[in-house]
Amino acid sequence: MTTTTTPRIILGTMTFGGSTSLEDASLMVSDFCQPAWKELVKEDPMLDSAIMYQGGKTEVVLGEIIRQQGTSLPTSLSVATKANPFSQDKDLSPEGVRKQLEASLQSLETDSVDIFYLHAPDANHPIEATLEEVQKLFQQGKFRKFGLSNFSAWETVYIHNYMSSRKNYVVPTIYQGMYNAITRQVETELLPALRKLGMSFYCYNPLAGGMLTGKYQPADSDKEAAKRNSGVGDRFAGNSFWAKRYRERYQQQEQFAALEIVRECLTDDDLTMAEASLRWLRHHSKLTKDDGIIIGASKTGHYHANMKALANGPLTEDLVTAFGKASKVCQDVCPNYARGYSGSALN
Repeated sequence: MTTTTTPRIILGTMTFGGSTSLEDASLMVSDFCQPAWKELVKEDPMLDSAIMYQGGKTEVVLGEIIRQQGTSLPTSLSVATKANPFSQDKDLSPEGVRKQLEASLQSLETDSVDIFYLHAPDANHPIEATLEEVQKLFQQGKFRKFGLSNFSAWETVYIHNYMSSRKNYVVPTIYQGMYNAITRQVETELLPALRKLGMSFYCYNPLAGGMLTGKYQPADSDKEAAKRNSGVGDRFAGNSFWAKRYRERYQQQEQFAALEIVRECLTDDDLTMAEASLRWLRHHSKLTKDDGIIIGASKTGHYHANMKALANGPLTEDLVTAFGKASKVCQDVCPNYARGYSGSALN
């Protein structure tokens, strides 16, 4: 398929510094930038990261990889990072936003990044104060594009209006959110709002945290999953906060039932559920040429399989219909794309 109608592919680096070895991470970055993937990656390869990934180790590893590979990487390579309110020592106060971005720049060994996101709303701080600090950081050349992630549609519109109504302020142009073949809540209100604002949408969790690989069974959830080793790229394993969140997000009975609908339609022995799910996103979803799909992998084998899957064409009509039925079966337990609301000086 041509790149004129399909979304771009972005390399997610969340497992770098964790379950992905430095060697594998370096190989993924190098391969992702090769001309062979230009139809998927488009003109400028993008790497997506965040200070919260692996407790900050991801960006240290990524900075090391970029330094080591040096001139072998294209000059058009871009990197994104995010500031978050997810822990006691991190928030979206003006000081917190600046501290996080500057720490990310130091880890990445650079003076600026291409995209700087607010990772989620911070209920404890007024968004207006946060945005004023974002503008100062932009004026200081610390990033080139402003993005939002995990904000509600109405607050995204509010932030866009706040920035666009002020002279020379950096307007958010990218939104990063949860979207996949069985998780489609963003289609109802968020995506129409983004289209109206002229913002791109980059989706994360394209395989529902691994659920859409089809390898999990209902018995794998809760107690059994909590016993598994979490250090093998399994987001559902262990007793950590995020493992529990992922089980709540994607391992409800309705979601297992949804996968059975798709499984019954996978008559081609060579077509895996993971490949079908990725091809649905690229060719049959609500994504456009200005949008993106963030893919990650803990091992190079998974990475190559995902890239090859995305390079393939559209699905059969029967499979598209099956995915549609599957999404409806589990829509009542579909996780919310938004994570609360910001504090506001207007309240």
